Amino acid sequence: LAIPTIYKRLRTGAFDALFVVTYLVILMVWPFPDQMDRFLVVTAPIFVFYAILTVSDLAPGAKSFKNRNAAYVSIFIILAFVPAHLQHFNRMKVDVPEELQRYKRSSHWAQIKDDEFAEAQLVTLHQIALARLHVASTVEKNECVFAVLADLLSYESRRTTVQMPSSVDELNGCRYVFSSVLAPAQYDLEPLFPVFVDGFDSYDPVWATMDEEENLVVALLELTADQENRQGSTNR
Repeated sequence: LAIPTIYKRLRTGAFDALFVVTYLVILMVWPFPDQMDRFLVVTAPIFVFYAILTVSDLAPGAKSFKNRNAAYVSIFIILAFVPAHLQHFNRMKVDVPEELQRYKRSSHWAQIKDDEFAEAQLVTLHQIALARLHVASTVEKNECVFAVLADLLSYESRRTTVQMPSSVDELNGCRYVFSSVLAPAQYDLEPLFPVFVDGFDSYDPVWATMDEEENLVVALLELTADQENRQGSTNR
């Protein structure tokens, strides 16, 4: 519904349409897709407004009739989001220990449907966060690390990070790999990639974190590829 209005305003050179389109182009090339949802949230009111304008322009007759149709569209859009808002509201009310509270703001956690599994995931997120902090004490400052959610690892470890590739053949240029069970769908990677990839054994484990059932949660791996494959690791 918003597209016709955006197109119309682009043709007239309206600044708001130019701004929105430029913003969307930036998001398309953004290197961290896990942050995409929260970046798109700020455009939601603009798209709703554009949708209302589209309906108003298409509605024939008196201005009051057009305004009434625009109101109907607004109500429909608001009601469509009510179930998601209610789920999020109920999820945020879950009572958890204080050290786990900050992980309730994670977009990954909010999208988990099963409440019981979601509560268990808070503990996992806490373990992964502690592991990110520990990277700083085990990885040299001139080395880089492959990781899913590389931006978070860089922020918490103060080390240079590179987004995890989709193939083990592309694990070149960095000496370390931060492997975890957290694998957001947008990266299309198996949990703990590349630990359990068939035939991939070109690494030495530096340390690992286990849960209460002795299942692997996080592992820091040192790649054992040829030295020339690591070239440039100090320049990233």
